Amino acid sequence: MAAQEDDSPWQLPSSTSDDPQSIPQEAEAALPGRAYFSELGIVRRKPARGDAPPTLSKSCSDKIALKQCTSLISSLTSLLVNPANAYIDTLVLPKSQYSTIACERAFSAAGRMRSLVGMQWGEEYAFKPFKVEATTVEFEFSKRAVEARSSTISASNLAATWSASGFEETILGGVLQGRKQFDIRGASKTSRRQMWIKAKELSDTLSATDAGEHSALQEHFSSAGSYQDVKDGPLLAERRHVKSQVRQLSLKGWVQNQGDSGFGI
Repeated sequence: MAAQEDDSPWQLPSSTSDDPQSIPQEAEAALPGRAYFSELGIVRRKPARGDAPPTLSKSCSDKIALKQCTSLISSLTSLLVNPANAYIDTLVLPKSQYSTIACERAFSAAGRMRSLVGMQWGEEYAFKPFKVEATTVEFEFSKRAVEARSSTISASNLAATWSASGFEETILGGVLQGRKQFDIRGASKTSRRQMWIKAKELSDTLSATDAGEHSALQEHFSSAGSYQDVKDGPLLAERRHVKSQVRQLSLKGWVQNQGDSGFGI
């Protein structure tokens, strides 16, 4: 909205029950952020295209805003690494796309996150707002840079992953290149299932070294029959509490994406 010539919130037209174009109240509640630019600062979902099927996937700005409270590490990683030193210090954006007003509204203690100022939770979770800075350096393969040297551009469903630990992957349509969709062997090493397997292996290794100190961690993994069980386990209770409070106080309209975590290993 901040990029528009007039960034004033849009006014919704009044409608009556006789209006065939009126939208039921329950439908409005189910689609926050996909339209309704009369509302600012709410959680928005992607894809934002009007012809795209609705999803519960949150926009990048909403996910980054949450990271100011949960840190950059994931739930699985938080079982192994203390989150205290894994918070963003500075977010750098291209100056051509930077909007001071929009960033303040989305991320800052003066915007929608103001209800969380000074908040601290157990296990060293806290609201730690980051600085936002702009740069004139343009990413070589950004959309704007590519458009400057090509008349046509198109999105790609091909991605590559690389790790300092020694693995490389080519991902095509969400699975390893050469594998079929929904083939369990096509899961990336960065998929939830593969990350779960690695975390459990590390837990077993730690327990073999010092069973007493790491018994709770091993129990957390060994008692889980599904990925959802891992997320619902006792060692992640405080993290769930943090997320719940952030959704309640600041990230209004955040609907949890559930129903796809029943898989096992």
